[in-house]
Amino acid sequence: MVSGTELANVVIIGKVVQLVEQSTVIKIVLDDGTGKIETKFWLDSNDAGDQAQGAVEDPHGPSSRAEWREGKYIKIFGHLRVMNGDKHIVAFTIKPVTDMNELTFHLLDTVFTHLYLTRKHQGAAQVTPGQKRVMGPNAGMGAPAMGAQHDYSGLGGMSPCQKAAFEVFHEPQALNADAGLSFDQLKQKLGNRFTPDDLKQAVEDLQNDGHIYTTVDDNHFKGTGM
Repeated sequence: MVSGTELANVVIIGKVVQLVEQSTVIKIVLDDGTGKIETKFWLDSNDAGDQAQGAVEDPHGPSSRAEWREGKYIKIFGHLRVMNGDKHIVAFTIKPVTDMNELTFHLLDTVFTHLYLTRKHQGAAQVTPGQKRVMGPNAGMGAPAMGAQHDYSGLGGMSPCQKAAFEVFHEPQALNADAGLSFDQLKQKLGNRFTPDDLKQAVEDLQNDGHIYTTVDDNHFKGTGM
């Protein structure tokens, strides 16, 4: 628990202190200055093959993974797991940090979250719309509070196409489906509102920002709830 709130999905920014790549999984030990935690990123069985024509570019392909080096800062979106008392994270999405202002913002966000959560439990929190997706520190982890209904209306900086795709991927039916939604299903749900190229770019942006992740193949996606 963090500040009295159970964790599920988490967001962490930290320095890679150890990385071991195996045939099916990449194990990363991340240090954000308050602690270390192991992250596992499972590789797709077709990862080494050529990307299918027309498929969305894989942000976790070999060229992208080359940026996950020891000593570099990365941002991880994932699910917290506890096994025999040991914590580790199963990553949905991993991004290299290219602007250290992102780290500064993340640290400020964790401070805000701690105050928000502690004051909420004391009955003194005042939150404006769009501030329900919050972060909280836990042994080196910043995490969104889970359990309350999410308010996605405050997600700024998205194009109309990104917002529409985000909402489709986070519909209850899509979130409850093991495989999520395919790209073709997304196009069908949105009709002719956007071009296929615009949708491909929106999906790639949502994946890079940790809002969705691939499931059974590179053309099926599921919302992370963040």
